[in-house]
Amino acid sequence: MANDKERIIVGLDIGTSGSKITVYDAVAVLKHVAGIETLEGDALEAAKVSGEETVSVVDATVILKYLARIISQF
Repeated sequence: MANDKERIIVGLDIGTSGSKITVYDAVAVLKHVAGIETLEGDALEAAKVSGEETVSVVDATVILKYLARIISQF
């Protein structure tokens, strides 16, 4: 999913603000899915990188594919 706005997960910037997306973003998504930690507000919305209504392991996979340069945007 291409985005034109800044995305934030757990205080990390996802997208265009100059900060890097890291594996910690994928970990935050997985912790949310597992019920270990809860993403809320902007972080929850930013985690929906797959374009689905809910956050799932697919979102973490998309982030990891981006980090591995398999995809160039989401």
